[in-house]
Amino acid sequence: MIVRIFLTVIVSFSSVLTVLAASPEETGPRTVLFPLRHAILSSQVESSILKHHHQEGEAFQEGDVLIQFDDSAFRQRLLRSQASTREAEAGLEYARKNRETVADLFKKGIQGQQEMDRANLEVEVAEARLLGMQAAQKLNEKELADCTIRAPFSGRVVRKLAQEHEFVRVGQQVLQILDDQTLLAALHVDSALRNQVKLGETRRIRIDETNTIHTGKITQISAEVDSGSRTFEIKISIDNTDGKLAAGMSGVLLPASPAIAKSPETQP
Repeated sequence: MIVRIFLTVIVSFSSVLTVLAASPEETGPRTVLFPLRHAILSSQVESSILKHHHQEGEAFQEGDVLIQFDDSAFRQRLLRSQASTREAEAGLEYARKNRETVADLFKKGIQGQQEMDRANLEVEVAEARLLGMQAAQKLNEKELADCTIRAPFSGRVVRKLAQEHEFVRVGQQVLQILDDQTLLAALHVDSALRNQVKLGETRRIRIDETNTIHTGKITQISAEVDSGSRTFEIKISIDNTDGKLAAGMSGVLLPASPAIAKSPETQP
């Protein structure tokens, strides 16, 4: 019985030593990678989707066409508004010439004040009509442009929320995208280290899924300390132009090293 107790004590003591000897690299603050930017794009028109230009997981560049809607009806509306605008321009030109004629006759005493007032009113009405037609044309031009959804930033398609040939309404979500060329490692640090963390400093992070070490710079420091956990949040920017990392991966913050290079590097 005494031997059994003695062995139990030895095993327990050995476990304690193992914990105490654990590498600081394995006990640092945990982190999760988030995309620098992400967005859920919505339709600005009521139409059917003609084509998705990128598949889920596929990369794209800023300005690339992501979705093309059926724009045939919007093109016809624009043609009608352009014709109405030209008609209103011609009407205004006629009204102005007519006013010049009436004004000349008014000076000569051939036309009265009533005719002069009517000529001025016709010009004002023609100007107002032209403004209305121009506003309608600009609205039709915007609706036609909204039939094409372009990438607001470079990134990757996460999920299609509406399929090709599906009719969508204004405001309906159609595509989820993210910018993963730069990832943000968000982590909570003990409040005792609040004055030891500075913006622009370089830190190392080991990623669990790839078992690689990446360096990045602290780009955000929370302005307040969480009263419950007594920690504050920092975010470290990590370059991911090679696409080896993905949002959602997790890792651990490694101890700072004075030998870290200024530019981010990846180590095995």
